Amino acid sequence: MKKYKLILLSITAFYPLLAGINSIQKDFYAPNYRINIDATIEDRNFIESARVYFKSQKDDKYRVFSSMRCKKSLCRAVIPSPISSTNNIYYRIVYSNKLHKVFSSRELMITKKDMLILAQNQTKDKSEFTIYSEFAKIPKSVVGFSDNFNIKQVKKANRIGVIIDITDKKDAGIKDISKEIRSDYGGNASSNISPILIGALLMLLIAL
Repeated sequence: MKKYKLILLSITAFYPLLAGINSIQKDFYAPNYRINIDATIEDRNFIESARVYFKSQKDDKYRVFSSMRCKKSLCRAVIPSPISSTNNIYYRIVYSNKLHKVFSSRELMITKKDMLILAQNQTKDKSEFTIYSEFAKIPKSVVGFSDNFNIKQVKKANRIGVIIDITDKKDAGIKDISKEIRSDYGGNASSNISPILIGALLMLLIAL
């Protein structure tokens, strides 16, 4: 039986610049296999780009992210294979819309679990792929992960993690956010606004 996790970010008519992600349960993964992170993002101003910033419990900073591929509102990112000693993976889903407004989920977590059958959200693929860093000094590796990937540095103008406090300005080599990064912070409904106030702004967790 297939199981999919779909996270719906809705933009309401009353709060046109806000989006939110929530999670009501932990997900699990088997070590040594890549993990697919799926999200459904609904924004009337359309998605410009989407990312998954991720780290293991062994790291105190989000040093890298995987770019999400989106087909209409359905987006997917692949994160590298966690090693056996990685017990937890933390991640945040971030996207910007065509108005250059940036939205972020709260921090989410998935936990290692011994499984006889590989989870539907994991893959045995070992082909080379690219992940990205906003750091001025590109990390040579990613703590807690081992895979066939290369790390590419993004341009200063696209280091939007600084806007939402995922990436430290000093680490990103940013002195003036307003001049060096083109996007404007649009808000983070999941942490700044009560669900009672936003009403229709909700997350759906669907198991099929």
